[in-house]
Amino acid sequence: MPILKYSAIDDLGKRHRGSLNAANESDLEARLRSMNLSLLSYKEERLGARAAAKGITRKDLINLCFHLEQLTRAGVPLLEGLDDIQQTTENRSLKIIIASIIADLEGGKLFSEALEAYPAVFDKVFITLVKAGETTGGLSDIFLELTRSIKWRDELISKTKQLLAYPVIVSVFMFGAIGFMFIYLVPQLTEFLINMGQTLPLQTRALIAISDFIVAWWWAMLGLPIFLIMTLLVSASQSRAVRYQLDKFKISAWVIGPILYKIALARISNTIAMMYAAGIPLLQAIRLNRDISNNLVLEQALDQVANDIAQGSQITAAFSKAEIFSPLVIRMLKIGETTGALDGSLANVSYFYDREVDEDVNRLQTMIEPALIAVMGLMLGFIIISVLGPIYDMIGKLDI
Repeated sequence: MPILKYSAIDDLGKRHRGSLNAANESDLEARLRSMNLSLLSYKEERLGARAAAKGITRKDLINLCFHLEQLTRAGVPLLEGLDDIQQTTENRSLKIIIASIIADLEGGKLFSEALEAYPAVFDKVFITLVKAGETTGGLSDIFLELTRSIKWRDELISKTKQLLAYPVIVSVFMFGAIGFMFIYLVPQLTEFLINMGQTLPLQTRALIAISDFIVAWWWAMLGLPIFLIMTLLVSASQSRAVRYQLDKFKISAWVIGPILYKIALARISNTIAMMYAAGIPLLQAIRLNRDISNNLVLEQALDQVANDIAQGSQITAAFSKAEIFSPLVIRMLKIGETTGALDGSLANVSYFYDREVDEDVNRLQTMIEPALIAVMGLMLGFIIISVLGPIYDMIGKLDI
């Protein structure tokens, strides 16, 4: 049942507002009458694209697909299964969306057509797979694959966040400590060193110069990177050429870029394998993945692959020409194409990149910590030598 937002009045003339599950206006009036309220006005509660995107998490989608898979496999009709989930879910956004979907199904729409009203929650791949399940009658299998895929994607996104967050957090603390030393500690020592009345060595003068520069221009050092990043993001949103170069930098940047590249390829190959196994033509699967890749470099590569296959090229030759997969992966695709088990080969490609991402992330984290500690140690060593050097020189010149 849809969720109806109402305004009502009681016997004393006091106005009440709220929302109830009701099939229609008559059902809503009956429910309010049992609460000693008279209906004034109502409207169906729906979510806009932005509100839906914020209100539904991947965990919610995993739970939705899991429950739908269990219910449909047990023989429960889809409409009844959705109604059960809508009554038991604690997420209000999901409750509103399911209520809207139920209303569309009761109005004669297919499930996939009802999902299209919320593109921010259900992407093109999700909807296309549901359409395939409706066509073949295997919705329970589709929901099972979607549950596995969204879980895997959630783990992949967690790896990406882990990859980016760890060095950023450690770097912030490191540069914060260095900034404190140059802005507060070094100026305190500078006055003492100058008052010693002797010629300061080169490293000490360099330390004082760096400290003076940071104290005078700290606001520019903080603000300039933020300004440049914001300018780049705005330019990328307005210029396809700028966005292409930015996307190219993302997947080729030193250390992190290749890992992000492998994460993107793992997601693409996993999704294509899932769609191909569900009976969706390979060409359609590749083009749908082009839309969700979120990287212009990969979009152009997948465009080239799709066009070459459409013109009669072999699958392996098309992927090899695009130069987005490694030679080992191309060999796996060739075996799959020869044996007719292309979905299994694509799943192996996904596993191959997923394993490499795990190894690379662990290796990077192992390298980052000692590298940052070494940088911090060098900075502290430079400060200590610059400060203590003149003091030792002065002590050496004392006639005791």
